[in-house]
Amino acid sequence: MTWHLNMRTSRMSNSSIKNAENRFIWLEQLLNSQITLTPDLIPYLKDLRTFCSLKIPGFFTKISYNTLQKATLDPKASYPTNANARDRWELMKTRREQAYQLLQKTFQPAPPPQNSKSDDRDSKAEIKECLWHATQCSQAYLELYRALKIFVDQPANASTEIDRITLKNILDKSRITYLNIISSEPSPEPGNLRVIEGGKDA
Repeated sequence: MTWHLNMRTSRMSNSSIKNAENRFIWLEQLLNSQITLTPDLIPYLKDLRTFCSLKIPGFFTKISYNTLQKATLDPKASYPTNANARDRWELMKTRREQAYQLLQKTFQPAPPPQNSKSDDRDSKAEIKECLWHATQCSQAYLELYRALKIFVDQPANASTEIDRITLKNILDKSRITYLNIISSEPSPEPGNLRVIEGGKDA
């Protein structure tokens, strides 16, 4: 009876050791991208107790936390230790944590949309700027049109030089008045928009 009990205990111990060894191998393969990462693994790698409940066909079955710890520390375990780990159990915990972080990084949820209030303010400012420029352009055209119409409607001068100077003054006045809409420099902050009345000559 004692012999059969010892044989059974030995077989269970060897099975547990193999389970621990295969878990270590599986973690190494996962960290080295030799296994396809899937988001459903994340909850199983959250901590060691949930990791114990994980079963991978062809690798390992479920195992209790205490059994995994004992099997990992068993002298018959064959997987290597690491200089940075105190023992094999410490190394198992480290590899599990590294695998969990890798999965978290790979499948982290998309960041929440940023607050769009600042974007809305920028858009409104741009729209206001465009409306201001459009109004300035319309006003520049109408004033120049009126000035030229007045010039054309006046009696002709005997001197073409006088006509040339008059036209030059009209154009210079328009250019100086509306320099901000034809300049490459940034325009000033638009003021209050006002309606341009075209009149019957417009």
